[in-house]
Amino acid sequence: MPWTIEYLPDDQLVHIATAGSVTTEEMLAQTDAALEMQRRYEVRKFLIDYSAANLQAPLAELFNLPDYYSAHTARQQSRIAVIVPPESRQREKFEFYEDG
Repeated sequence: MPWTIEYLPDDQLVHIATAGSVTTEEMLAQTDAALEMQRRYEVRKFLIDYSAANLQAPLAELFNLPDYYSAHTARQQSRIAVIVPPESRQREKFEFYEDG
C-alpha cells in the first residue's frame, strides 16, 4: 500500500495520503511518522486522506488508537481530519472512531 507524508508549512499541518489496503501495522507506521513530524515541526493539525484506501484494521485496533497516541507522546490538542472513501462499506470504521 503506497502512502506519502509531508509537512505543509503554509497550512501548518501534516498531510498523509494513502491508497489501497491499509493494515493495522501500516496504519501505525503512518501514525509514528506523523508523530515524528509533530515533534519536528510542532504541528497540531493532521489531514489524513484515505479516500482511495481500504482500511483493513479491525475495530478493536481503532478503539485502541487514543491509548497509542498517548503512549507515543501525541499532543492533547491535536486535531485530525480524515477524508474517507465515498460510499465505502467500511465507513462505519471511520464513524466508530469519530464517536469514540
